[in-house]
Amino acid sequence: MPVKLSAKYAREPGILVEYMDYLVETRKISSETAYNYYTLLRSFSKYLKNIRANLDCAPDETVLHRVTTDDMLSLTQEEWESYVDYRCLKLHDKKQSFSLRISVIRGFYKWLAVITATEPKEFIMNARRPIPDEQKFPDITPRLEKEICDSLTGKNAARNICIVKMILRCGIGLKEICALKLDDVELDNICVTDSKGSVRRVPLDEETKHALETYMACRIPPTDGKNSLFVSEKKGMLKSASIDKMLRKATRSGKHIINGITVRDIQRTARKNLLQSGKTEEEIMSLTNVKSLDYIRRQMEN
Repeated sequence: MPVKLSAKYAREPGILVEYMDYLVETRKISSETAYNYYTLLRSFSKYLKNIRANLDCAPDETVLHRVTTDDMLSLTQEEWESYVDYRCLKLHDKKQSFSLRISVIRGFYKWLAVITATEPKEFIMNARRPIPDEQKFPDITPRLEKEICDSLTGKNAARNICIVKMILRCGIGLKEICALKLDDVELDNICVTDSKGSVRRVPLDEETKHALETYMACRIPPTDGKNSLFVSEKKGMLKSASIDKMLRKATRSGKHIINGITVRDIQRTARKNLLQSGKTEEEIMSLTNVKSLDYIRRQMEN
């Protein structure tokens, strides 16, 4: 007799585990897809537990033990609307990602209504993505910068803090950060190569130089022969997706004031600071390698 998916993968018993088995055994959904749905539902359950107990941590850091039928059936419309706002307005879920999340939760509650002989929750069945009245992007103030850097812990803390400061204080792009070589580091500048092969010298302020010196003291040389400045866990060139993932994980587990801050928010602030720095148009274009200030202004709106 084959082992149930819940016995192999589930982290805790409960109604979510039963639903995972139902998807595989009755709906004939693949084990991988069922487990992905299960993790989305666990994330939703963590959020509910977090706000109900008023826990002093990010929802994703909440510890689950057993999720019961009553835990899920007791969901109120206020809690649901709070969750939708959290995903869309706080964490900025992309449209496709949000649609999948809602579809999974909706399917779970339809199944729950059947096995409990209750009516499906109408506010979930009719859920729509909220549209903000006015799109506002957070400015990364010195206080927020400190909070972000404080949230970057672990063995790669020095590397990650240096990356954040180079993006925020120097306006260096993600792909440009990943492409930096050890030989690009100078005394007061760093040589940045863009996608077309053009090289520009970007000055480093004192804080960024200090962060770079701290990182260089513990940097582990790469083994792929590319001599990248920022080295990945696999001792190769760091990828831009890894930087974005690193920052999202850090800000979600940090203090509430930095929840949901992304690499794009840091880049947007860097461009704004550059426009307000008093530098001439020629200086700004030479530092950022763009054709006009209007291009930077348009980027700040996205």
